[in-house]
Formats: sequence, structure tokens, C-alpha cells
Amino acid sequence: MTGAALRLVDSEPQPRALAELVRPVFCVDVYLPPRDNAYLYGQHCAVDGCDRPGNDLIVDSRRLCQRHSYRFKRATVTIDAFLADPPAIAPRGPLTGLPRYDLTAVDQTTRTELRFLLQAMHDGHFALTFNSKRWNALRQVYADGAAASLVDVDLATLSPGRVATGSAKRFQRFLRDTYDALAGVVVSRHDDVWPRSLYECFAKPMQQRPPATMDFTRIAAPWLRAAAKEIAWHRMGVEGISPTSAWDMVKEVIRLERFSSTPLRAPSDITRGLLLDWLAHNRTAAAPHTLSQSLSRLRLFLEHARVNGVAIPADATYLPGELAVRAALDRPPKYFDDRELAQLDNPDNQAALDPWNRRAYQVLRHTGMRTRSLVHIPFDCVTVKAGAPYLRFFNTKRRGGPKEHTIPVSPELADVIAEQQDWVRSFWPVEQPTWLFPARNANPKGQRPAHGNSIYNALVKWVRSCGLEAGDGQELHFWPHRLRHTLGTEMLNSGVPQNVVQDYFGHASPEMTAHYAKLLDQTLRREFDAFRQRVNRHGDVLDVMPSGVSPDAVALKERIGRAKQTLPNGYCGIPIQSKCPHPNACLSCDAFQTGEPFRPILAEQRARAQEHADAAATAGMDRLVEINLADVAALDRILDRLDDLAARPPIDDAFDVRELGAA
Repeated sequence: MTGAALRLVDSEPQPRALAELVRPVFCVDVYLPPRDNAYLYGQHCAVDGCDRPGNDLIVDSRRLCQRHSYRFKRATVTIDAFLADPPAIAPRGPLTGLPRYDLTAVDQTTRTELRFLLQAMHDGHFALTFNSKRWNALRQVYADGAAASLVDVDLATLSPGRVATGSAKRFQRFLRDTYDALAGVVVSRHDDVWPRSLYECFAKPMQQRPPATMDFTRIAAPWLRAAAKEIAWHRMGVEGISPTSAWDMVKEVIRLERFSSTPLRAPSDITRGLLLDWLAHNRTAAAPHTLSQSLSRLRLFLEHARVNGVAIPADATYLPGELAVRAALDRPPKYFDDRELAQLDNPDNQAALDPWNRRAYQVLRHTGMRTRSLVHIPFDCVTVKAGAPYLRFFNTKRRGGPKEHTIPVSPELADVIAEQQDWVRSFWPVEQPTWLFPARNANPKGQRPAHGNSIYNALVKWVRSCGLEAGDGQELHFWPHRLRHTLGTEMLNSGVPQNVVQDYFGHASPEMTAHYAKLLDQTLRREFDAFRQRVNRHGDVLDVMPSGVSPDAVALKERIGRAKQTLPNGYCGIPIQSKCPHPNACLSCDAFQTGEPFRPILAEQRARAQEHADAAATAGMDRLVEINLADVAALDRILDRLDDLAARPPIDDAFDVRELGAA
């Protein structure tokens, strides 16, 4: 018999047993927490001499109480100036602005539960900071639910905001587990509802928190429910998958059963036809990547069920071609182009971000790590070897669990990390920091890392508030993982070997890194335009795409030419079979080619040649004057023609730039 059933049979003994767990100090009508309790009182206001809880406003790393927060919002000064000369606040009474917790209730059961919950919070059981506002929201949940016990309240029918403010779901699960323990209920994997305590041992560190419960009563067919419990437990315990992945698999079974037009009374009711109908339904309702994941989970469940002796027809499965949606998945990485990056990195736009999220953005931007890895960066994460800084963090997206990973970073990023470390130390001055980016709210001791979604939401809100635009002029669609795609593509396009990029990002396979190697159309267009706009030493535009020659052959000649001889200011156009008669005099060679990418070098070379000519003229060396002035004239012709080409509209013809990229 479950704890819920025992409560229905005899509801009085359990509240009495719960009351025996409450200490006398909490058996009062109004509880005033001690000022050193981090959970019910919180950290003090940052204003010198004010010991009220600083839970109303956080400005950078400074906390303000309600009364000082009100005055700071009306002031037009910085937080440093405000704290240097805070306004005087007339005392209203010894308890004004202090948290107080009302423990009165008409029903004895409600009063006992409130006292027990407050005691648990005081002892740090929930590791969150509470206050009078949140406590009153919890009391209102009791009132709206019209039940003496929070366990009997249907939270789904109440105000979601009030339920969240009062942490009612968390407290309801805690009370239910406590009542079950008092009733002597032993949780088993054979139960139809699994609490988190049953499978939390299978959870991996730094991964998504397991679901609060696994409710197998959502599966109507008894045989299917039994199979789902057995397979979920086996895969968590033997295969090592996370509870979240196991429950995702079960949810696919629930969805399939609900989709079926007829009840699945026996294993033979799961047919190949039903699976194909389910596939067709999801093709129109789900994104390709989501569809591939969903079908794979369902197929794994069916295969495990057959191995366990469930008589599901052998043809009730999905073929590899039905699972694969490669045509939709094999798309270029969604990275930010140069115009989009310029907006994101613009100092004026960066100033609109609060310092905490700005530092988080800088780490994401210059390391390409995932947000889950970001929030699990250890506090002491930077090491310096041979004068170069390295960042130590955890690669959290691994089947075997998180693995420590170290990458080189720039000194500028190391300074950003040092700023964040200073912020954490000032925010929790008496605690030993654990994470570089701990949660700022409801985290009294700083031991809980920030949630990745909080950073995501803050950055998305920032992009929208700044009105940033995508390359097509529409609103910029931002999510942090695009920064990872951007850095990977930038590194590969800059010539970093693919195996080095793979090690940097911690990719399990070269195929994952190869995804970043796909260039977007803008990159290909830019490369191709630069390839076609070349001039020789006379300033004449070259025809690099002669008629009757395939683009593959032109690209092959280009690569061979670059490999044969590297020039600082252009390219050598001599065929590989020929020898160069002008090894150090390219500006006098008709095979010399150059283009826009070499403009800075050409301009510097022209200035240097003019200086040499002037110096030779002063020294009376006429031959050197003639040689250097010839170079100056050639460089002038080249630079003038590059100016003309830059003023022309982009080339737009029938040539497919992807053919050049494929070559």
C-alpha cells in the first residue's frame, strides 16, 4: 500500500507523527528568524550599518534591502556613490523591514505542515532563500487549494505564478516523501509511480536534473506499463543512460499509445502499420531532428521489449532510412556572419548587458563552450603555463559523464574571468566559492550553479532590446550555441587543422567537427569574388575563369600554385612545370597576380619603395632610384585598379560558387 493510500485510510496519525518532528522553537504563531540564518533571513543589505535582508534588489554584486532599494531607484547616482553616502532612513520600529513567518492556521494539519516546512528550510534542506513574500504565497496556495494538507492540493488548478513563488511543487513532493517514510512505505521499482529518490542514484553530475517523478500510470495497457518499467530500469542500471533519457523513451511509448485509434490490449496490437501512421503524423508535426530522436527512442524500446520476451511482431520497427533525416540535418552550421558579430561585439550594445551576463557572453563568445559547460566552470579555473593562460572546465555532453577539458585562452579573456571571480567573492564574502557562475537568486551559500536557461533568456532579451538585425535585415535570431558554430567555422576558415579544432571543442568524432567546415553562401561568395578580382603588375584585370575550362581545373591550378611558391603580396601564376626566372622580382614578372586581400602589404611595399628611391636620390645612386621608382609605378597601377574593382558592384553570373568550394 502506498503512502497516499495509507493517508486516506487513517489521516490523523501521520500529522501527529509529523508534529513530533517539529522542534519547540518553531511551535509559535509568528517566527522571527535569526539574522545569521542564510535561508530564512538572507544576506544583509550592502549599506554600511544596515542589517536588514538584502533580498529586494541586486545591483552588480551589491544587495539592497527594500527601503534602501526604493531610495536607490529614485536616485540618479551609481551604486558606488549611493553606498558611499547612503540616505538616512528614519527607524519605524525594531521589526520594520525584517522577515516574519506567519504560522497560524485554522486546521491543525496545515499548522503542523507549515511549521515542519519552515524548520526544514531553516536547516538548509532546500538550499534556497525564502522571505515573507514567498511564504505568504505558499500560505495562499493552502487557502486556494481548500485542503488541510498540501499533499491533497491539485496544484495544476491554481495560479502558476503563486505556485512557483511559494515553491509549492517542491514542498508538496517533500511532504509526500516524508509521509511515506512515516508510514513505513518502501519505494520499489515495481511501483507505478517512481519518486526521484528511487532513480536519482543513476543521475550523472552536471547533467539535467532528473524528473521529479516517473508516473507509469499514464500508460493504460498493463502489459505495456510493466514492459516500460522493466526496460527503463534496465537501461538506467545496465546501459548507464540518465533518468531523463529513460523517461524520454517512456514518454514516446505514452504518445504512441494515445495516438493509437484502438486500445493496445496485447503486444500484437503494435503493428508495422501503426508505426508508419505514427511516422506520417509526426513528419508534419515535428522538426526533423526531433522526429529522428523520437523514432529512435521508440525503436529502442521495441527492440528491448522483444529481447525481454514481449511478443511484439518482428516487423513492428523502423528501417534505417525511415529514421535518417540526413537531408534535413546536413545543413550548414547556423553561425553569425561578420555583420551580425559586429553588432553583438559592439561596445555600445555590450554596455546594455549587466556585467554578470556580459562576462558570461564573453566566455561563450571566445571559447565556444556550451551553456551547460559554462555554468559548471569551477571557480578556480585558470592556470598559467609558460606565461600563457589556460581554461579548465567540464565537457558535459559525453555519454560517460562530464570530463575535464582544458583549452588555451587569450589574456583578455583571462582578465574577464578574474573580474567574475572578484564578483563571486564579493557576493558571497564568507563562503568558499564552488562555481564561476553560481545562481544569483535563492542561493544563500553560492553552492548551486546558475541555470543555463537564465543566461539564454537574458542574452535573448538583450539582443531584442538592442534591435540587432540578421544578415537579411530581419530580427536577429540568437541562441548561445550559435556562438559555438561561429567559432568553429572561424577556426576552420582561418586554416586551423580539423583535428586541432576537434580537440579544442572536445568532439567525440571527426564528423562532428566536419559539420563546422561547411561554409555559408556569404563566405563562398566573398572568397569567389576575391578570386576573380585579380590584377597583374600592369594593373590589368586577369581572366581567371577562361571559357572551356572547368571550375575544378581552375581550382586545382590555384591550389598547386599556392603550394609551389608562397608570396607575401600575391600569387604566382607560372605553371608547376616551369621554373621561375624572377625569384625575388615579382613586380617585374608578367606571371605575378595579386588581389584585394594583399592591399595592406602592397601599400606598405609602395611606401617602402618610395623611401628607398628618395634615399637613393639623396645619395646620388641613380640605378637604385630607377629600380625603386619602377616598383612604385607598378604598385600605383595595381592599387589604382584594385580601387576600381572595389567600387564595382558584386559579380553575379551563372557560376556556382559551391563548385569552387567543392574543388
